[in-house]
Amino acid sequence: MQILNKYLYLCLVSGSLLTLSFAPFNQFYFALLCPMALLLSWQQASPNQAFWRGFLFGLGLFATGVSWVFVSIHTYGNAGIILSLFITTLLISILALFPALLGMVLVKYFRLSGLKGMLLAFPAGWVVVEWIRSWIFSGFPWLLLGYSQTSTPLAGYAPLFSVFGVSLATALSSAVLLALWQKPRSARFYYLILGLFLLWGIGQGMRYFPWTQASGTKVKVSMVQGNISQSIKWSQAYQNQILQSYLALNKQALGSSLIFWPEAALPIFPEQIPGYLNALSLLAKQHRASILLGIPLDNPITQQYFNGALVVGDGKGMYLKRHLVPFGEYVPLLNILGPILNSLTIPMSSFNPGPEDQALPVMNGIPVAVFICYESAFPEEFRDTLHNAELIATLSDDSWFGHSLGLYQHQEMDQMRAIETGRYLVRATNNGGTSVINPQGKIIASLPAFSASVLSSEFSPMTGSTPWLRYGMWPLLVLLGFMMTCSIRKRKAPVTETSQ
Repeated sequence: MQILNKYLYLCLVSGSLLTLSFAPFNQFYFALLCPMALLLSWQQASPNQAFWRGFLFGLGLFATGVSWVFVSIHTYGNAGIILSLFITTLLISILALFPALLGMVLVKYFRLSGLKGMLLAFPAGWVVVEWIRSWIFSGFPWLLLGYSQTSTPLAGYAPLFSVFGVSLATALSSAVLLALWQKPRSARFYYLILGLFLLWGIGQGMRYFPWTQASGTKVKVSMVQGNISQSIKWSQAYQNQILQSYLALNKQALGSSLIFWPEAALPIFPEQIPGYLNALSLLAKQHRASILLGIPLDNPITQQYFNGALVVGDGKGMYLKRHLVPFGEYVPLLNILGPILNSLTIPMSSFNPGPEDQALPVMNGIPVAVFICYESAFPEEFRDTLHNAELIATLSDDSWFGHSLGLYQHQEMDQMRAIETGRYLVRATNNGGTSVINPQGKIIASLPAFSASVLSSEFSPMTGSTPWLRYGMWPLLVLLGFMMTCSIRKRKAPVTETSQ
């Protein structure tokens, strides 16, 4: 019982500490040590024990890492404390099931105390579970292990296999470290050390490989950060104040060719402010500028509403958000869950998803891939939308996160998207995280959070494709399948009686 309790505490604590590997803490080594502790706890466990140890690990990770969900629901959704705690606890518990089920399956079908189980089954299984979590039930790909390595040599695997490939390299590194600790006198000890150095060395080399190239001369871009409070944003009494505030900030950006406003910067439909938009478009054309602004859009014929973005000035096009936030932008199973969630007063929570295949907006002759808020968390959907874009723009209103970790974690995911695609990525946010990220995932310019200001930068749009953009998940899935197949536990042949 004492050993059992020791492992339970180990799993809960190591899961909690794993959060420190992500932004804003960025202590990447916890992403090596914490999975190592979990693997250790599974080595001598039964499938049932492995389930509960994995569940406690998940509770620790998600209770600390996605605690911002409570802030979004309680502070900005105006739900009571009890309901907010219930929804947050339910989400954390569901997410904790993923490492729990992983542990149960690995212990039952693989020998985790052997090198094959440690170095093949464990890292491959970890990534398979992350990948499933990214799309099942609309997906919640938050706190994927690879995000912790955005600034380390392992990020070099992102252009090849996306964040999931970085997760694989991280989990494999963790397993190798455990093998080195457990088998210091093994004949394979020096091979393991060599393998670890090669894994990180190759990653470092790939990180600065020129997968993409500059498409032409540099352009000047600006991002407008309005810092409009959620408490007034959707109130009609403040609409004119918001319109004038953005117009004033935009004047500071008129020396730029491309100007980006955040998600739902104008909380009003275009047909309600035609004069404002026409004047804004004329002003932009006079300065040879193109403005992409976040604004809700509607289809009067179908009576559908969209969270969208619109180009005015020297350019054309629009974008309709495709991947909506459950309970934030739409209510799944509305007939069943609608009455339960009536206490949530989330504005504009009845959006429709935009079509899957949309033409890229063009700004001053530059095709731009646009993503709105939550969408940038989904690497596969990101890849499908990119097409021939030379620049990536994510528009977001991260004020829903308040002062929590969510704001910084969201920006970290965009850093990984820039590395995967080999392109510059501009983030235009309402209240914080407004930044410019280069193709190596480095933030080269940013604004302080919770301030109304304009950020300007200059760089060249990019063309070309990384292996990830060309081939997607298939190479990695084949590799994962091979690793799992090679390490599966062989069943013992049944003993048969021989006739005398």
